[in-house]
Amino acid sequence: DRDVTGVQTCALPILARPEIPIYLAGLRPLGLRLAGEIADGLMAYFISPNYYREVIEPNIARGAQKAGRASADVDIVSLTLCSVSDDRAEAMRLARISVGMYSCYPVSNPMVEYLGLTEDRDAVLQAMLTEGLGALEHTTSDALLKAFCIAGNPDECAEQLQAYTDVMSHVVLHTPYVPPITQAESAAAFHRNLHALGPTHRSVATTATTAN
Repeated sequence: DRDVTGVQTCALPILARPEIPIYLAGLRPLGLRLAGEIADGLMAYFISPNYYREVIEPNIARGAQKAGRASADVDIVSLTLCSVSDDRAEAMRLARISVGMYSCYPVSNPMVEYLGLTEDRDAVLQAMLTEGLGALEHTTSDALLKAFCIAGNPDECAEQLQAYTDVMSHVVLHTPYVPPITQAESAAAFHRNLHALGPTHRSVATTATTAN
């Protein structure tokens, strides 16, 4: 005698997305060309509209041309710092902390150097080394903010955002969160981004990264 085990078959669910798009992260020319050649999209951060037009777009096009496809086939996503508030001083404080911190990361060097802002960045870095993180909100220059962040009251931010959406099809608004910003301040900033800018811009998404 043998034991017989029955197997019941079932239908596999229909996939909501039959193909998963692959995005590459890149900021320098060779990485951008690779994304244009083989990827479904590019994930970039801390870029300005000028850097997009003058560096990202042409290098994506070169990579796409090598692969025999149109550069429009590559979805380019900009992860853009945004700080909006009716209290303009608070919006700018959070923006200076975030932009100052990100400008000091080595991965940001291509954009900082391309826009001639190394002295501004070095001043922030030196201040952090001597004064700590509290230096960020008073040493991050207006030039760094203008280059790398959307910040101000709702009307100002809507105008600044337009400069991004005029040249980019996919903008993700990145919430200020780095220390000394608190978790509660970051959460409030996310909701302000969403309420002030999210619903009226179809090409815009928001991120909710909060401090621990």
